[in-house]
Amino acid sequence: MQKDNTMFQRQAKRFSASVGLALLSLGTFNSVQAHTSGTLPADLRLEKKLAFYQQAAQHPWPRLQTHELLALGMHDPMVAVLRQRLCASEDLTGSACTNVTDPNAFDEPVEDAVAFFQERHGLNDDGIVGATTRQALNVSAAQRLHQIEFNLQRWSRLIALANPAYIWINVPDHRLRLVKDHHAILTARVIVGRPSRQTPEINSKVTRIILNPYWTVPPGIARRDVIPKAMRDANYLRRNHIRLFAANQPNKELDSHAVDWIAVKKNPSRYILRQDPGPHNSLGQIKFEFANPHLIYLHDTPSKTLFDAERRLFSSGCVRLEEPFEFLEALEAFDPSLQQAAPRIEAALESGRTTVINLKTPIPIHLTYITAWVDKDDVLHFWDDVYGRDPELPTNKEQLANDLPEPI
Repeated sequence: MQKDNTMFQRQAKRFSASVGLALLSLGTFNSVQAHTSGTLPADLRLEKKLAFYQQAAQHPWPRLQTHELLALGMHDPMVAVLRQRLCASEDLTGSACTNVTDPNAFDEPVEDAVAFFQERHGLNDDGIVGATTRQALNVSAAQRLHQIEFNLQRWSRLIALANPAYIWINVPDHRLRLVKDHHAILTARVIVGRPSRQTPEINSKVTRIILNPYWTVPPGIARRDVIPKAMRDANYLRRNHIRLFAANQPNKELDSHAVDWIAVKKNPSRYILRQDPGPHNSLGQIKFEFANPHLIYLHDTPSKTLFDAERRLFSSGCVRLEEPFEFLEALEAFDPSLQQAAPRIEAALESGRTTVINLKTPIPIHLTYITAWVDKDDVLHFWDDVYGRDPELPTNKEQLANDLPEPI
């Protein structure tokens, strides 16, 4: 019974840590706010980690040379290597590193250290070393050092752009944060583009909100997805409430059964495919628009179960938001006119009519690709490089200089 209670306490501790990560403010961004709050800006917190990794890079960490799962209760020589690796990165500390009776034993301190390592690398913190955790453990200190150096440039770009209030979506993190006075007041899970259709980095402003939106299928999605499906299945468009129009006569619907689909496929820009509003609509009940050349926007989705995935790379580039109406309510702190629009919003949702709400105060939005950061408790986190945008460790300083991102 005591063992069960101990397990419960460890699980509760991990759950608390996970909730803390989900809700945490990433801290201050500019030096003025940092001075008044006593908290270092995000880039300086990350810069402080350079010395540790510069030293670690001179003494390579041990690698796990096994394909077996490592878990609590096991006794294996590879556990001793795991213990050394966790001690080297200070995920495991104290007597568990310096005064060990049996280094080959996978005990509770090792399990907790693995869970802590997983949590700060954006992995499922179950305390078990499987293939994904092993891969993260085997990333060298030199590569992590390079990752930190590269991300310092990314942080500098964001900090240079960031106002005291803005929307921040970080693609590798699969999360949206609503930032006010340089602190996150709302954190929400999002779905971003799959690797073959990546969500780009964007700096813009949300200017309007559309309730019960139509979805005008972007040309790329029409060409790659919708048109081939319509050619294979004569009822595909009707079943998905998608209508076909000529681009030069956008108010005149075409008969999808009579149209020459070979001609449509050859010249998709001459046609418009538009999905009606409703529960079937790919954009859900609400869309948030911001100007950008990629036809990217933030929107609701009917596919809510996808948010339970650890890696949420499912879209064609747009960003899907798990709780869009909580987000809408939180935006009232940025644009009070949304409070006045509340009756219109409620009426639109009840009637199903498409309704446009223009913001009186456009809200800055930043879509970034940041894979290293330090939280307010001085814990260094690495997010998965989901699109492979982090450069490989360069072989010389000249290559390193060429690898750094260009300033905006």
